[in-house]
Amino acid sequence: MHEMKKYSIYLLSCVFLVLSFVAGFNWFINPYDIFESTAIEGVNKYKSEVERHTRLSKVYQLEKIKPEAVLLASSRGLVVAEEMFAAEHMKGFNLSLTSGSTYELYRMLQHAQQVNPLKRVVLALDELVTGDKQPGFVEDRLAVAYDGSVTPGRFSQKWRDLFSALLSHDALKASLRTIRKQKQSPDSANKDYKADRVRNAGGHRQMFRTMEASMFSEYEGSGNQCQQNQWSSESMKLKELVYFEKIVEFSYINDIDLYIYFSPSHARLYEVKCMTGEFPAMAETKRQVVKIVAELAESYMKRPYTVWDFSGYNEVTTEEVPVSGDHSLMRWYWEGSHYTEATAALIFEKIFSLGGGSSEVIDFGAQISVQNIEQHLGKIQDDRMAYIRSYDDIVELNALLHDLNKDK
Repeated sequence: MHEMKKYSIYLLSCVFLVLSFVAGFNWFINPYDIFESTAIEGVNKYKSEVERHTRLSKVYQLEKIKPEAVLLASSRGLVVAEEMFAAEHMKGFNLSLTSGSTYELYRMLQHAQQVNPLKRVVLALDELVTGDKQPGFVEDRLAVAYDGSVTPGRFSQKWRDLFSALLSHDALKASLRTIRKQKQSPDSANKDYKADRVRNAGGHRQMFRTMEASMFSEYEGSGNQCQQNQWSSESMKLKELVYFEKIVEFSYINDIDLYIYFSPSHARLYEVKCMTGEFPAMAETKRQVVKIVAELAESYMKRPYTVWDFSGYNEVTTEEVPVSGDHSLMRWYWEGSHYTEATAALIFEKIFSLGGGSSEVIDFGAQISVQNIEQHLGKIQDDRMAYIRSYDDIVELNALLHDLNKDK
């Protein structure tokens, strides 16, 4: 019995030491950047795992930083540096979420405002928005519930997150991946990572084709749905914009300086959306966005927030995609959906009238409102017709759609 007791004590001591080591190791490496551990160059400074766990990391990062300016966006906004959208006297924080919906962005806005009153918010919209909550978005982490009251389950959720970040197998793997990524410079790591992905995939054109094939494979129709009247649509209230409306109203109520823009996908991606019949909904989204902004401004007796559209067919979005076998890097895009930091810099130079070194790109971005939205949509249609007359890529996309339909 005595030997059994000694063995049990020994075993428990070993387990305790192992768990203590794992917890201390994960706390020090801090892969999700939610603790106050010291960041050391070459050891744990570059937090490569944050982008993979945005819904966990960003909630707690925001509480440490207490920003006055935030960016709300999908994964397209992850390339945006804080200094692009935060004025010199403001602390900025990028709140972009992978596949972030307008519901999640609204809830993150509520959380940010509760942590520290905001002065500036930039909201980046994709061509089509969604209000669905994505897996992994845990609302008990947020400082406030949907109705603005204190989140009742937040204390217990914090302890669950703490345990997971210190003692889970996933956290240990994340720490090891963080260490392996330290060879990259924190300033260029994301760019280097994306450049390696392009090369490993066989070049930009292959990455474009892979994304397009995936979109076509989910398309239940048959044939090319592009029509001459593709931008026309019956007026409709898009339920997906309910939370966009709440973001705008929340900003007016709290005297937040809100800037809104539509992110630019590459023209090839627009052509896929045209072929799958999504253009009418895309056009109606823009109509409804400017209408909501104008109506709420009138309701709260405020100046309407500025809305920019960087999508469509312009000098940036029609950048030529390298031919098959060419692994050279594009200037403005990684693949059809995600643009580079250089494109992000152009966007914010336009929004904040910064001027500077990108003056050679003139045909990029336009302010839209209820007064000019139909004219703007008409120009996109004209620009599209010029694009499809000039690029052989449209023939390739049609062939890809045909081949996939034939295999169904």
